[in-house]
Amino acid sequence: MQTASVTYQRQKKHFLMVVKRKADSLDMSLKSSNSNQEKFEQIYQPLQREHQRHQEPAHQSRKNLSEMHDEDPGKDKTSQNCVERDLEHAARSLGTAGEEIRRLPAQEPQGQGEEQHELDSAFEKSQLEVEKLKELLKELKENGSADLQKAKEHNRRLDEEILALRNRVRSLDSEKKVLGEEVERLRGEICDSPERKHLGNHSPGKTVGAEQKVQFFLISHFWARSVSEYTRATEAECLLLSSPASFLRLCQ
Repeated sequence: MQTASVTYQRQKKHFLMVVKRKADSLDMSLKSSNSNQEKFEQIYQPLQREHQRHQEPAHQSRKNLSEMHDEDPGKDKTSQNCVERDLEHAARSLGTAGEEIRRLPAQEPQGQGEEQHELDSAFEKSQLEVEKLKELLKELKENGSADLQKAKEHNRRLDEEILALRNRVRSLDSEKKVLGEEVERLRGEICDSPERKHLGNHSPGKTVGAEQKVQFFLISHFWARSVSEYTRATEAECLLLSSPASFLRLCQ
């Protein structure tokens, strides 16, 4: 009887060690998953309490078993049955916890896979949006460069037209001044020679008077035309400066 009791105690101790190692292994397995920390607490804490609850009666049972061995062999068998039931209950609890832990890795990759798929999808959409924005920016730059080149060319033509008009205005202004002086000189000469009216019908006097009249008429006509051109050029310059678009339509 004593040998059998010692053997049973050894087996029971070995089983408790196996249970503890299993619990430690489950502990490490659960703690390695940060995403399942909450479920780990829900599974591990009851399991730990269950293990402690069964470990204390087992320890007490070993003590009682040694004390009762010399007193009553019948009670020894009853205590042994109680300890066996406790150990079987602890083993079932460990088995249930193990099944829960085995299900967790199967659930976690599936959830992670769906989340990763959503992230990949969002990343691809973002890349497409970036490519569209790049194309739009490139198109805007090309259009902006073309519009800028057209505007520069337009401004260059306007500057050339303005410069030509200003030169023409200055030239006409000079011609106007010269012609005005010439007209005034001729008028003075005509007014200063009234004696030619008393020459009668002599042909030299008639010839000189006719030539002076023709010359005065031509100078006056040319002067009037120059004044008209000067006025038009001045108006064109004002129109160009105030409304380039209207000036270009007028030139066409």
